[in-house]
Amino acid sequence: PPCNTARNKSTRSVETEENRQNKSHNTAISGSLCPLEKKISSGDTLYIPRGGLPNQPTHPPPRPAPHRRHHVRSPRPGAPGRRPPRRARQARPARRRRRPLFYKPLQALDRGEQELAFYTAFSAHPDVPPRIRDAFFPRFHGTRLLPTAASPGESHPHLILDDLLKGLAAPSVTDIKIGACTWPPRAPEPYVAKCLAKDRGSTSVLLGFRVSGVMVSDPSGAVWRPDRSELKGTDIPGVRRMLRRYVSSAGGDGGGEDCALAAAVYGGEGGVLAQLRELKAWFEVQTLFHFYSASILLSYDANAVTAPGGAPRVKLVDFAHVVESEGVIDHNFLGGLCSLIKFIDDIVSSDKAPPAQS
Repeated sequence: PPCNTARNKSTRSVETEENRQNKSHNTAISGSLCPLEKKISSGDTLYIPRGGLPNQPTHPPPRPAPHRRHHVRSPRPGAPGRRPPRRARQARPARRRRRPLFYKPLQALDRGEQELAFYTAFSAHPDVPPRIRDAFFPRFHGTRLLPTAASPGESHPHLILDDLLKGLAAPSVTDIKIGACTWPPRAPEPYVAKCLAKDRGSTSVLLGFRVSGVMVSDPSGAVWRPDRSELKGTDIPGVRRMLRRYVSSAGGDGGGEDCALAAAVYGGEGGVLAQLRELKAWFEVQTLFHFYSASILLSYDANAVTAPGGAPRVKLVDFAHVVESEGVIDHNFLGGLCSLIKFIDDIVSSDKAPPAQS
């Protein structure tokens, strides 16, 4: 009948309008959205990322509410006396272990800025072999403003470097300044005079290096560290005694010069001599930088020097006076490095390393 026809047309018109609205609603949800949190009837939380879920319908199909006796889902947040399962609480991204770092305050005047400039250029220089950069130089992690012991209420820029003594339970360390000349070109005259007096009053001019600091530990916890005055006036026999004592078995003031660890520390495939010779091979060809007043830091763990993986470490430090080489080999540093290699090799090759005579 005509009345039924009109009613059917009206019904179809209403259904068509509802379908159009539903289609528009679905298109809006499946389009580009910010992270959306949608509550569903079961109490779970559904997070829809930008662009919708890939290969999945935007609206999850409805599911019947489970019987309370078989209800195993997590309780609603804040439900008293209930906690999520332990496995679910532990299912989170693993946190990366932080690398032990060393924060070095920038030195006064322009030395700190020069050292920062060197680390910035060296860490990204394409002509530095990755093996040399990773094996013999501290890794640079930028700078940070931190208070210092002298000014705890003020922030001071610090270099962020790898901690070169990380993992050493009983560290034995020696600092050896390399080069017969320790001042850079175009340095002011007062500074040149100061450096020249130090170089002539030590073994820098005679040997091309000098021992700036020593600390010797042993497994018992005893530590031997000479005074600054003792190091300041060290002559060639004194340097030999320092380098022999550095590889002796006993720490403390009563320790001797038995050189019991000379073969383990200085010799071997991964010993100090092998690493210094690898570094020497690079300095024989590198024409990037001149390392004035830089030091070689030797370190090992007295508890693990003879164990697998307990090889000593050889690192370069102190770069406040490094300058560009302008295509010339750094003969000042190379000469001191060769002299140090010869000096240590004599200690290792000596017959049972008899005590040195003054």
